[in-house]
Amino acid sequence: MYISSPIIAYTYRIVYISICAIGLLMHINLFDFNENIRMFSFFTIQMNLVCFITYIILARETALELKHPRSACLHRNRFPNLRGMVMLGIIIVFLAYNFVLRNTGFSMLRDCPTTITTNDIFVHYLIPGMTFLDWILFQPKGNFMLIDPFIWLILPIGYYCIINIKTIFTSAGYPYYFINIDELGLNTVINNAFLFMIICLIVGYLIVITDRILKHFSNT
Repeated sequence: MYISSPIIAYTYRIVYISICAIGLLMHINLFDFNENIRMFSFFTIQMNLVCFITYIILARETALELKHPRSACLHRNRFPNLRGMVMLGIIIVFLAYNFVLRNTGFSMLRDCPTTITTNDIFVHYLIPGMTFLDWILFQPKGNFMLIDPFIWLILPIGYYCIINIKTIFTSAGYPYYFINIDELGLNTVINNAFLFMIICLIVGYLIVITDRILKHFSNT
């Protein structure tokens, strides 16, 4: 069961895009290129940017649905893997921040208190929560396949590759302690990456299972 009104979905997604943009702007310094390079090395910021772009695409699909009601089903069901991939990535952002990073005194901002800031609320809570809520309320269920969580690993695997390439060409360093090869060694980082991928797969399959359960109840 989901809300099929395109005008409600469109309004929600415009609000989502606005909040996502505010969260990103809070972490960007227009006058410090090196700081922006450092900031965009965080998985959180990369995923919020991916969410921003994705929801511009989804809002466009909803606008087309409003304009062409006869093709509503086509627009509502487009890009299922993109939707699943983005939801997995932003859920991982929420889980990693709350269960791995937050209690270590981690902060993306320099000279920032270790308590939760307004910046954290936007990128670690609001966007993950709103992404999940968008899926529950506005997206048709039953579009995910059993192979999809493996496809969704493109984002975390791509992130690991980008970060390691970045450290070769810049002096920004590693954004997270658990991927710091210089301090932990290659074997430990590989083990951490493997564990991270396993967790991503578990979360991915929980999404698929939940999707099928919701689809079942919508048919009863």
